[in-house]
Amino acid sequence: QEWADQAFGKRRAKELLRSIVQGEGFPPPPRESRRYKTGRLRRLRLFSISRAVAAGRLGRLSPEFSSCFMQEALRDPSPYVGRLAVASIGRNQISNGVPVLLEELRRSVGAETELPIRSIQTALVRYPIAELRHFTSFLNVGSPRFRFLAVNSIREMCTKAESFQAGCAEFPAELRRWFLDQAVRDESPDVRARSAGVIGHFRDPEAAEALRLLLADANEFVRLHSVGACADPDYSGLIGD
Repeated sequence: QEWADQAFGKRRAKELLRSIVQGEGFPPPPRESRRYKTGRLRRLRLFSISRAVAAGRLGRLSPEFSSCFMQEALRDPSPYVGRLAVASIGRNQISNGVPVLLEELRRSVGAETELPIRSIQTALVRYPIAELRHFTSFLNVGSPRFRFLAVNSIREMCTKAESFQAGCAEFPAELRRWFLDQAVRDESPDVRARSAGVIGHFRDPEAAEALRLLLADANEFVRLHSVGACADPDYSGLIGD
């Protein structure tokens, strides 16, 4: 209770605690709240340290308790508080945390928030590949830079997943199709390049054809990543390419 009061104010803390106890999910923010209006004073480190410390302590609670608190912490105007919230979401692998992090990544790319992009990516890649199902809807919108960062996060998640080395059974079918059909023709060479590292894990005829297309890409950086993805016995048919 004390930590929540310090981080969010007594009234909002009471609402959050009630929603957690009653299992109601994240309560909608107040329609008008001076506390969360972005102001220079609340953004300054001097005036946000106590809130950041309290949020950090709340973030170490079990996921069922910390989830609601961390979503609220992301609304804080101070990037110091938000950074701790992002780190806690990734560390606890909070349920439905991936969509929250992807939205923060989109906002950060669009300069709508001061949260460090690297901090958000670090939190994302701590999730298992079963959570990749949340990525598809975000990849169909947003800027090329956002797609690049999202694809790069997927690549790192796949690389870390030991079970994924044996095949792609856990990889969402809809996201797989996005990589095979859209990523290889994306307008951004960075997206095409990083996609090669993901497609290489699929190890099937469709993946081989996608890599063959990338091997012939006009961009040297894309070809470089594609060659690296082909370093697997399953792609021996691409030696000629």
